[in-house]
Amino acid sequence: MTALAQFVALLLSSFGGTTAEVTISDSVDLIEINHHFDAHGGLVREQVIFYKWCTLKSRYLVCDWRPLKSL
Repeated sequence: MTALAQFVALLLSSFGGTTAEVTISDSVDLIEINHHFDAHGGLVREQVIFYKWCTLKSRYLVCDWRPLKSL
């Protein structure tokens, strides 16, 4: 093996064990857990609703929602 090939092999092996960790963060002003029931009192949906405060409208606006579980 030539010196260049050995150098390339060494260089590539040094990158093999590294791991990159990505962290994403966000913030909200209010979190609501919402339960929706049918006319007979049976649970139809559970969800989490995320709100951010809007200074222009002076109220909370929904920015995202997620179901809590599959029914």
